[in-house]
Amino acid sequence: MRNYFLLGLFLWCNGLLGQVVLNEIYIRPDGSANTPPNGLVFPDSKEYIEIYNRGCSPVDISGYFLAMKQQGFGTVATGGTIRIPDGTLINPGQHLVLGSPAPGAGLVGNIDIPITAAIRCFYTANFVIANVDGWVALYNAAGTPLDCVYWSGAAGNITSSSSTYPSDFNPPGGICLPPGSPAVTLPTARQIFQSKPCIVSYIPDSTPVIAYRQTDGANNWLFTSTFNAATLPWTINNSVANGNCNGGPGACVTPSQSPPTIGIITNATNCENNGSVVLNNLPVNLPNGVAPCSNWTITQTPGGSTTTGNTNSTTISGLGPGTYTFTVTNAGGCVSVASASVTITGSTNCCSVGPASATPNICVNTALTIPITHTTNGATGIGIPTGLPPGMIATFNSATNTISITGTPSSVGSGTYNYTIPITGASCTNVNATGTITVNSAVTPTFTQVAAIC
Repeated sequence: MRNYFLLGLFLWCNGLLGQVVLNEIYIRPDGSANTPPNGLVFPDSKEYIEIYNRGCSPVDISGYFLAMKQQGFGTVATGGTIRIPDGTLINPGQHLVLGSPAPGAGLVGNIDIPITAAIRCFYTANFVIANVDGWVALYNAAGTPLDCVYWSGAAGNITSSSSTYPSDFNPPGGICLPPGSPAVTLPTARQIFQSKPCIVSYIPDSTPVIAYRQTDGANNWLFTSTFNAATLPWTINNSVANGNCNGGPGACVTPSQSPPTIGIITNATNCENNGSVVLNNLPVNLPNGVAPCSNWTITQTPGGSTTTGNTNSTTISGLGPGTYTFTVTNAGGCVSVASASVTITGSTNCCSVGPASATPNICVNTALTIPITHTTNGATGIGIPTGLPPGMIATFNSATNTISITGTPSSVGSGTYNYTIPITGASCTNVNATGTITVNSAVTPTFTQVAAIC
């Protein structure tokens, strides 16, 4: 009989993890606690750890670390650390399985990275994934935790002050480092939980047989607490023909990102670009009271403007009348298809006025031969102009939506005139036509008589 339990991420997390994640762990193979078939690195072992690239771009995982519970229980000491060899690349949707260089039945030919002495360190003389109250964590080459899963009889055991659990989840002396490792400090499961709980998943069983994501890279974990290899077709033991995909035959998934879903739309008002739309279903972890664990980028069409964030939803503002779509790029580089179209309504006959057609220099008492014009939109007339030279006037032609300045500057005075013409209309508050006219004084020539030259 199989027992399956659907596991959400720990209470504080409900979104996406990073790009490369733990995907499947064979914790307690059939047999006793002694090897074989237990013992991750020993001949005939069936234990293994599988990682998966859930993103849309390849990742160089050279120097990444995998660590597990490093403590003794009874007569068996457990755990150690693995450093992934240089030159290891994991492609989008690819699985990499780490296990014994001489694995047991069902694993032969399925181990992508044999755990040799060159890439491992023991906590003591044994290298067994802890059958009881254990954990496994994935770190990048700098020692930053990327993913962590633990199993125990109660979720709170990871932070329990009991004499047992601090050792289980926070081993004395810290985490060992394989040969050739840089001087990094790998946080323990308890330390990861304290600093970044949204990447920590919990399995509610002290002694699970196998733990695996519901489908490849999914947020939810499943496990079985009894052993029956024939009824686990999605485990590595029986799934070579199916690409080792979690979820059973035909369940292989291609990494992708779903588009944002459209929430509340607010239309533009008062002829301003003040419309907005709420976008939901964005790819992040959103724990309660701690910082989110991944970011996204939204790209707007038309215009191509981008917005970044780390919440499950966001509001895109500053939208004028028009139709828009949005894509979202997740932390794994997967770009969604375009969202549903968003139409922002608003007045398209908003009041505006163009620049002056000319900034002339003219003489006093000389008529302006070509009128100065301003083209308007949404205007119904003009107010009282200020700053025009004496003798010049402004008129509005509603048929052509044009302001025209004409006339002859009088001899009252020359100088530079900066004019302002208020525009009237339903949406024309504080809209003015402005320009400059330079008036030059008349020049009277003078002549000097010169004596005749013979």
